[in-house]
Amino acid sequence: MIPQRVRDGDVTTFIYESIATGKYTEVIEFLRPKSQTHFNSQAVQSVLGWCYVAQQDYVNAADCYERLTSIQPDNNSYWQHYAQCLSKAGFPSEALKIVNFVAARSDPETIAILKASIRFQEQEPRECKAILEKCSQKNPTVLRNLGCAHFQAKEYPEAAARFSQALAITGFQPSLTYALAVTHFEMRDFRQTAKLLNDIISKALSADPGLAPPFQTATETTRTFKNTPALQDSCLIEAYNLKAAMEFQTMNYEAARAVIGNIPPRHEEEIDMITLHNKAILDAENNPDEGIEILTHIVSQPAYPKETLANLVIMYFREELFDVAADFMAENIELCFTQLPEVRK
Repeated sequence: MIPQRVRDGDVTTFIYESIATGKYTEVIEFLRPKSQTHFNSQAVQSVLGWCYVAQQDYVNAADCYERLTSIQPDNNSYWQHYAQCLSKAGFPSEALKIVNFVAARSDPETIAILKASIRFQEQEPRECKAILEKCSQKNPTVLRNLGCAHFQAKEYPEAAARFSQALAITGFQPSLTYALAVTHFEMRDFRQTAKLLNDIISKALSADPGLAPPFQTATETTRTFKNTPALQDSCLIEAYNLKAAMEFQTMNYEAARAVIGNIPPRHEEEIDMITLHNKAILDAENNPDEGIEILTHIVSQPAYPKETLANLVIMYFREELFDVAADFMAENIELCFTQLPEVRK
């Protein structure tokens, strides 16, 4: 709920406490009207842009950073954030124009990393790698991004090597450790995957023991958690989901359900698509109708786990809903062509 009124002296406290607890929507709802009346306010536009990025709403974030480049045209950071948001919003050509515009007055390696990021968003791992390989190989950001480019190209041993090199420089970082775990998962090295995931989980629970099960309170109600920056940075939810996927791959279905049950409960609107997908798959045997409903909802979203469409079609067939499957595939021919490899054979 948005407070009916925040006193002038409490605005800063309200905004930063809301951000700290992951209430980005509340901040956006509070600041959006002010962004129209305080169009040239650097503070309003920068906080609003940051919250949009946190919600992965890169179109609106790009609008904020575009305005900030007008307010402070000499601030290279705003131009760079503007380019990043344009790229992630699906406008790589426009992003590249911005990068080239500020290239002469910016750090060359920063510009190279931005250009590589744009190529990555365009699904061009070869070009991405070519740019990054000319950068310092002692820069952990360069090594991490090279790992992502190798991963995108399905060069998993090379990706693992790059992620490991980056970790050797930075020390433990949840996101880098998770990237390495995903890479070992793709190589079917489940032993190393489990080791890395357990490291992420143990460190997250050590930092905040309240995230550990059981989640029932003394009054038998279930505690729920917000998607706070701390929870997101810990990669705890991602680690549980990948661990469940690993158990599922090895047909340890009960173990997979137990892992999913360890995920801190959140309100429905805050549950990520991967968790929804995995719960639907694991519960499909007992409740196939609900599983189909959930997967149908997921594939209607702008972005969703790549496995969802195939699993939805499989569920239709398993439940002998052949007409429904045929209608769905006819209505989504292009998606089926790109996401169901067997259709192309």
